[in-house]
Amino acid sequence: MVTLQLFITYVLIPPAGLLLLLLIIPTPECLQTALVRLVQGVLDAHIPGSPNAKFIYGVNAILLASFINNTIAVMSYDERAVVQKEYFGDVDTHINAMKWRTERNWWIALYALSLYA
Repeated sequence: MVTLQLFITYVLIPPAGLLLLLLIIPTPECLQTALVRLVQGVLDAHIPGSPNAKFIYGVNAILLASFINNTIAVMSYDERAVVQKEYFGDVDTHINAMKWRTERNWWIALYALSLYA
C-alpha cells in the first residue's frame, strides 16, 4: 500500500495539479486553446493495447480503489483506538501514529481523486 501511496503522491498528483494550474492562470486566447487541447489530449489518451480504455479511466479506477482501501483502514484504526481506550483507558501512541498516517493517506487519495474526477 505504501508504494501505491507514493505513486499517487509523486506521479499522479503533480501532472494534474500542473495542468489545473495552467488552466487557471489567465493567458492569451491562442495559448489558452492550446492548453485546453493539451489537457484534453492527456486525459483522453488511450491505454496501449485497448481501444476503448482511456488513461483517465485507469487513473480513476486506481484512485478509487486506493480511496476505498484507505477509508476501510481509517475505520479499522478508529475501532482499534476505541477498543484500546475502553480497556486500558488510553490509546497507545503507535495506534495514534498509524491512524494519523492512514488519515493522511486518505486525504491524499481524496485530493488526487478530486483532481482527476
